[in-house]
Amino acid sequence: MSLGNLGNAYFSLGQYQRAIDFHQQSLEIKREIGDRNGEAASLWNLAQVFQQRGRLRHAMQYRHQAYQVWQDMNLPIAAAPFPNWTKNLMQNMGDGWAEQLIASDKAMAWIFLPMGYLLFSLSLLLSPLTQLQTRLKIPPQFFWFAVGLAIVLLVWWLKR
Repeated sequence: MSLGNLGNAYFSLGQYQRAIDFHQQSLEIKREIGDRNGEAASLWNLAQVFQQRGRLRHAMQYRHQAYQVWQDMNLPIAAAPFPNWTKNLMQNMGDGWAEQLIASDKAMAWIFLPMGYLLFSLSLLLSPLTQLQTRLKIPPQFFWFAVGLAIVLLVWWLKR
């Protein structure tokens, strides 16, 4: 429990490698003592960290393992750590919900992975601008309008 909490703390601090290290230690111990729910939680936390790092295939693999553990435990969908809208969509899946989610993820990976990598790359590019906006204490709507206007003017100037 404490290792997972440390992993979550480092995740929230943006120290992702340390978060991964703690979650992996937690996973090993949970597996060793047979704590299936703790194992699934560690797998889910690892998926979240890898998702945040932009390592989407790793995130998907850990997420699928967590689904499988929860299903093996006969965990009802209502107890899974999904948003309510997801739970509502999944209510009709029945007992094989993990296999259906995994199959769906794999079937859609051809579009979700490239889109995820693109969005991750954009977030890396925009992160310094977001930090600048915060540091300058400019309201976001004005800041992003100015950034957009600057881009339009730059494109116009380059095309002349």
